[in-house]
This record gives sequence, C-alpha cells and structure tokens, in this order.
Amino acid sequence: YERYDEIDIEKLVISGLSREEAYKIVQENALLALDEDDGNFKNNILNDKRIKDLLSVEEIDKCFDLHSYLNNIDYIYNKFDFLN
Repeated sequence: YERYDEIDIEKLVISGLSREEAYKIVQENALLALDEDDGNFKNNILNDKRIKDLLSVEEIDKCFDLHSYLNNIDYIYNKFDFLN
C-alpha cells in the first residue's frame, strides 16, 4: 500500500487537507484493508466520505492505475541491462 498512499496523500493535500490529516485518512483505510479477510484498500478509499468529498472517482481510479508506475519499465530494464 505504501506507493498508493503517497499518491493519495499528494492528491488530498492538493485538494486542501494538511499532509498529516491526509496521511491519517489513507493509513486508516490501508490498515482497515489489512485487518479484514477480504479487505480492499481501493474500495475503502472509494467509500470514504472524507476522500469522496475531495477527489472524484476518476481521480481515485488514476491512483490505482498500475500503468503509470510501469510507464518507463522498458527504459529502466534496458538501462540496467536486465533484458539481456
């Protein structure tokens, strides 16, 4: 959850929360997901009114889009010669 936390926190701070409050909200949702057998961090974030009041569903979905994390994966692998 760590990487997702950072993106959510940045978006929440930009939307008007303090970094401390944003971190607290995201951490609560992450810990809740870990504590439940079928916990789902993304669903927790999507259903948290404090977050829904600040971010659209589309903005939240972008936080969980793995493509943005993998955009430069080929470049990185080639740079460090992992593919050969």
